[in-house]
Amino acid sequence: MSRLKRFISTMLAFCLCLTCISILPVSADEAVDASVFSLQNSGFEDPVISGTYQQKVDSDVPYWSTTAHEKKIELFKANTGTYITGKRLEPKAGLQAAELNADEASSLYQSIQTTPGSFLKWGISHHGRNGYDTMLLVIGPKQDVNPAKKIKTGYDQFMKMGQYIHSHSEYSGLIPTDSGASRKITLYSPKFAANGDFENGENAAFTANKTSVNTEQWNIWFIKSNNDKWYDYGTNKSADTSELGYSNLYEVPEGQKETILAFTAYESAPKSNGTVDLTYGNMIDDINFGILYNVSLHTLAGGSGKVTAENTDDLSVSYTGTELNSAKYQANSKVLLTVTPDVDKDYIFAGATINGTFYGYDAFNSNNNTEFTKEITVDESKYIKLFFAKKGYMSYDPNGGTFKGTTAITDKTFDFYSNAVNETESPSHSSAVFTGWTLYTNADAEHKGIVIPKNHNISYSAQERDENNALHPYLTISWDESGSAKSVKLSATEEDGILLVANYNFKHEVIALTDGGSVDIENTSNKYEVVGGKTDKYTSGGEGDVITVAASPSSGYQFDGWFETENGEAVSRALQYSYVVTDNSKIYAKFSKETAEDGDGDLVFKSDYAYIYGHNETTMAAEENLLRGQASSMIYRLVKQSGLLGDFVYDENKEPAFDDIGGKWYRSAIEYMNHKGAFPQESEVYPNMPVTRGELFKIVCLGLNFTDKTDLSYNDYAMLLYNAKYIQGDQNGNLNIEDLITRAEFCAVYNRITGRDNARLVTADGTKVTGSTYRFTDLDEGQWYYEDVLRATSAYDDNGYVDIELRNHRNILDDYNPNEK
Repeated sequence: MSRLKRFISTMLAFCLCLTCISILPVSADEAVDASVFSLQNSGFEDPVISGTYQQKVDSDVPYWSTTAHEKKIELFKANTGTYITGKRLEPKAGLQAAELNADEASSLYQSIQTTPGSFLKWGISHHGRNGYDTMLLVIGPKQDVNPAKKIKTGYDQFMKMGQYIHSHSEYSGLIPTDSGASRKITLYSPKFAANGDFENGENAAFTANKTSVNTEQWNIWFIKSNNDKWYDYGTNKSADTSELGYSNLYEVPEGQKETILAFTAYESAPKSNGTVDLTYGNMIDDINFGILYNVSLHTLAGGSGKVTAENTDDLSVSYTGTELNSAKYQANSKVLLTVTPDVDKDYIFAGATINGTFYGYDAFNSNNNTEFTKEITVDESKYIKLFFAKKGYMSYDPNGGTFKGTTAITDKTFDFYSNAVNETESPSHSSAVFTGWTLYTNADAEHKGIVIPKNHNISYSAQERDENNALHPYLTISWDESGSAKSVKLSATEEDGILLVANYNFKHEVIALTDGGSVDIENTSNKYEVVGGKTDKYTSGGEGDVITVAASPSSGYQFDGWFETENGEAVSRALQYSYVVTDNSKIYAKFSKETAEDGDGDLVFKSDYAYIYGHNETTMAAEENLLRGQASSMIYRLVKQSGLLGDFVYDENKEPAFDDIGGKWYRSAIEYMNHKGAFPQESEVYPNMPVTRGELFKIVCLGLNFTDKTDLSYNDYAMLLYNAKYIQGDQNGNLNIEDLITRAEFCAVYNRITGRDNARLVTADGTKVTGSTYRFTDLDEGQWYYEDVLRATSAYDDNGYVDIELRNHRNILDDYNPNEK
């Protein structure tokens, strides 16, 4: 269950309201070039140019690279009339600036080293040339292959992101219509390939969410400016960026140690004669990127704390006010943590944890025990938690749960325990499982941070003697651990305090959403008691444990899969499913009644003709991705020969439904699938773009009349085919609807639907059909799909024998007219 958020727990407790990313700081003895962590030459002052402007090859401009086909970066100095007629243009800062459209629309980019969990806070100044110019700021993971363009007038990967956003209506309201910056837009893409392509092809679709193919996350801002002045954005506009109408923060994802920053030409204003010259526009200067880390401060009852730093508002917490607060601080800045126990209520400071490491009160500088301070270097994200004990008391803090009927601290004076008390009650937490109490005290450094179980005994004695033979009060906590007696003896004077804070493990729930079966759950790494009723159960686990859920369908029911949300997509359809603990989790099981038609169905398809013909005359290209036009055509061929077109009538004399299908062999098929509601109503359908498994399942279900509902999720369409036993999951039962599908994989599915999955590969005269029968040179018997593809590309007579001549009647089914324009 890798999509669950990572939760970093401290050694003491569970905190539902905060998620941190653990960072590994650089050790002091490592030699690190600090420049690799910050943007360099951000004002384009190097190299110094001669004249008003000069185009330099990017290898001559330190730190910067460009996707321009001729690798030119244009730098300019202050000038009058050179760039803007009748106007003096000066760089925003320093003596030089850059024009993105040096000799063509392209991207300037630079990579820096980054620490996961940190934040980049950006600022930039932008200037139009002939009017309003628009650029993109794109931030994301550095790629193994540099961004590029195939030809001078082409698009690099960043430019394609802008074009994608422009062509999708859901983003139209985000692109500025006047000088300004857009809100942050997030897209995911495949990894970069050479020549401006992506690993899954030049036309790989972007997605709004991460998929198994689109793994690379990009944050994108549109920035639009007129040519009357320099316009400032982000930190260049305001030190208090909360005043902005957009966030200028980029959070570095987990595992991302190198980040690329791209400044991309998107649009240039027309020249005075109305023509658009892509060698004009988008001036940029004074680019700033600050690195920030998140600092979170959390306190339990008994005091308050604050973090102070120069030029930053104080970060304060108090158990009588805000118990949890956080802010972002400049990387490697020094902050001062100040802790103040509530002495008026007899509380003392017992210590703090910083990213899980415990620091006793004696690790702080003290001012008469009324105020404690510690300087902290913000070299990573910091999660700080403060603990206070009450003088002369033994206290229990349920830490977000309920203990003895209360959510507050429960405490007793030491002398309450003079006759010994057994404690057996566990605190209850709705989202976690109790695992024990952590000890905090100001009286005994040796035992700070130890864990004491639910069942323990507490006794108090005022007549014991210390190492100097003086009478001294002590409190003893004892328990049994794996059959061995354990105990801890603590000082119990009026100035001492003892605090036990509840620990929790992550809670893992399994719920049967529907009737028709039961569920079970267990921690297979560390055995915990499983509790719950008939329809739901839960267990606990620490990070790294393995949780296994199991489903048992009742008679007459079938198991439909495991789901992370009630209405989401299945993560597995295997009866038993395991995942690694990273956070609290909840997983749902769904069951449905078995139907007698499953596997047979009521539709009978006539399938005489071949439905796939090969990439060309000699290759099948079975392992290449299936394209949208190909998928539509193979569906259309089957429906047409089976007489199941319904009220659809193809008319080649009408205007095509989409701008990019006129005169194409797949036009009638696209028109049919559009008639069935399979495609968004846009100007182009992109027939040569690969389809995901989910999109294919929708095309199949609508095209073959399995349903007429066009607004189902891809998962719902998948379940229609899964329940009919036309498709099956991988080794974990997953249908992988976000993955692309190959031509061979489609053939295997389609053969089941058409009843060809066991068809003979022999002609009526007994000749065996092989790859060479159809002159394919890329098929051999060792391939898993060998027979699937041969069945798909064959035509059959009424007796079930392969008919070689009938296979050539392709145009009868495709309605293809090579003379159509």
